[in-house]
Amino acid sequence: MRTPTYTTVLKTNKAKRYVCNEKAPDGSLFFCPNPTYFWSMFYKPKVTHYTVDEARQRIENYCAYQERCHSEVVAKLREMGMIDQAIDQIVSELIASNYLNEQRFAIQFSLGKFRIKNWGKLRVERELKSRNLTAFTIKKALEALEKEGYEKKFVEVFNKKLELLGSIPASQKQQKLIRYLQYRGWENELIFEHIKQIR
Repeated sequence: MRTPTYTTVLKTNKAKRYVCNEKAPDGSLFFCPNPTYFWSMFYKPKVTHYTVDEARQRIENYCAYQERCHSEVVAKLREMGMIDQAIDQIVSELIASNYLNEQRFAIQFSLGKFRIKNWGKLRVERELKSRNLTAFTIKKALEALEKEGYEKKFVEVFNKKLELLGSIPASQKQQKLIRYLQYRGWENELIFEHIKQIR
């Protein structure tokens, strides 16, 4: 966190007043008798005081709203100011009570992104890895995509994008389609197998 600098604007035998060179959160200049006061008033780190039971209740509601992975839960607990021992205890209890299940999260996450955002396996895998899920969990999530008609979905996405590109030259269509589909994580084998039909 950057420490602000101050300029003395008034100095007498008994008092000093300062103005902070960085404006206060409301955009105004802030005058104060002590530079430390400004910093402590507006930029104190967030400190919360939850008991383990209170924190667990809040996290249960957080997990009930939608599926979460371990890393999201841990990050939320740290944001709430919980110490490591409390975090470990709460996460263990969430797993035992089935509020937290990484395989269930991975499958729902992958199906959601596949159906709504038209993501392919490569993008789904990349996002799951960024959440520190195990290789076995990721494999199960990708297998769930196959049951959803993976190649059929690809053809739908391909044809819809092709239609949107209109009547631009074939070479430009191919380039735009390749970039679009690769960004969404579809495999090159599928892309180039279908791109040949564009003349």
